Amino acid sequence: MVDFMENVIDVNQQLQDLQPIIEPLKKRGLSIDLLEKLGAKSIKGRGGDSLLAQPFTRLRKTYAYKVRPMKSGDQFWIGDKEQRGKYFFNEDILRADSINGQHPLSFPLVITEGELDCCIAIQCGHKAISVPNGANTKSIPLGHESSSSAFVYIENAMNLLKVERVPEIILATDGDKSGLILMEDLAMRLGKERCRWVKYPDGCKDLNDVFLKHGKEGVDSLLKDSSWYPVNGIYKLSELPPIPEPDVYRVGMGSLDDHLGIREGDFSVVTGIPSHGKSTFVNDVMCRLVRKHNKKIAFASFEQPPQTDHRRALIRWYLNGEYETPETIKKAEEWINQNFVFIVKEDEEDASMDWVLDKCRACAIRYDVDVIVIDPWNEVDHKKGFSESSTDYVGEAIKKIKRFAKIYSVHMMVVAHPTKITPMNNGNLPVPSLYQIEDTRHWYGKCDVGIVVHRKENISIIRVAKSRYHDILGTTGQVPFRYSPITGRFDEAEDIDQI
Repeated sequence: MVDFMENVIDVNQQLQDLQPIIEPLKKRGLSIDLLEKLGAKSIKGRGGDSLLAQPFTRLRKTYAYKVRPMKSGDQFWIGDKEQRGKYFFNEDILRADSINGQHPLSFPLVITEGELDCCIAIQCGHKAISVPNGANTKSIPLGHESSSSAFVYIENAMNLLKVERVPEIILATDGDKSGLILMEDLAMRLGKERCRWVKYPDGCKDLNDVFLKHGKEGVDSLLKDSSWYPVNGIYKLSELPPIPEPDVYRVGMGSLDDHLGIREGDFSVVTGIPSHGKSTFVNDVMCRLVRKHNKKIAFASFEQPPQTDHRRALIRWYLNGEYETPETIKKAEEWINQNFVFIVKEDEEDASMDWVLDKCRACAIRYDVDVIVIDPWNEVDHKKGFSESSTDYVGEAIKKIKRFAKIYSVHMMVVAHPTKITPMNNGNLPVPSLYQIEDTRHWYGKCDVGIVVHRKENISIIRVAKSRYHDILGTTGQVPFRYSPITGRFDEAEDIDQI
């Protein structure tokens, strides 16, 4: 933009009417009546040509003119140096009580890159304004030191542009690179959720071109068919790509298969009174997934050293009552090495939630595991913020676990103790619920599958207390089992009708 008045022959020269430039204005399809109503003038340039002076008016007072040749050439300003470029062209339309006899909310607001395109939109019956300074060659990010000055016209009109006053905006900037940059910059500042954009027909780069080639009908159609600006995270169903439905794996535990389904990408929690068999049940389920579905398992079991407890339990399950010999032990250990990975905390390490997920990530990438078990939750080193409650901490931690499960397509299973259980009058301990898991009720609300393991004498009750998708994973319900310490397996107690 050329500075101020250097291209005007006489800085004191009076503005004239449009008579000297009527013909070139008509060739561009512009309404002379409209231009005169808006206050447009002509003015002599240094070469003797008459130029178009477009008024910038605010509160019905013209404070500056932007001057342009009718052919190619630089544009420049005349008028108040302090005010120019700080307000939209035709800004007073935003204050109007009615437009063409209708309520202003009946019209979307069209924002153009130049004043002539704005005039075309207005003469076609649309509510339109134009940016005062055209487009930038590079995008200006929000918060950039030059953002305030470059888009001061938006800030100055923000009260007039509130969503309740202007719920829908059509960005009709030019179709070239600079125009697209301006469109993005405007959408960022005005709110993409209420912005539309136009796709110009072949051979047209702005509204003036569309009017000259396709008339008012072309402009009306272009604006009517404008597309909503894309907003991350909001789509129509037809716009979303298909995603594969994850397989549901049954572990082969009799009637429990009607209730328990394991899917990669899900999050499950297992609870139960200490020493009632939670970890033993989880070991059985994991081994069955390996045997039945060739799944790979990672254990982050901070109460079971892999070299002793896990080794013994997994060998027992693999042998299934078979007599231990060096040969059978070797086969069992080979099976363990092929199918299981163990996350082990070194003595000097703090097993924080972030530390655990870092190790889980390595397991998912390096060993392609399908299920990861964190057992037990209370052995993770929980580092809450100074003012963070246990409920908030656990809620955020579960979000991280669920997000991890989705990103890496693994099933995340957490074993968590309930709070202290009060015995009943008969001295027996009641079956705990998922709501009684320590620290928060988020465990029930956020899990896809919730399992309670409870033992009454020699009978183990396996209760699926939460199943997010009954028609996919299975219905809630409970099944009685007997645990065999010889095989390390739970067998359904089919002779037990009620518990």
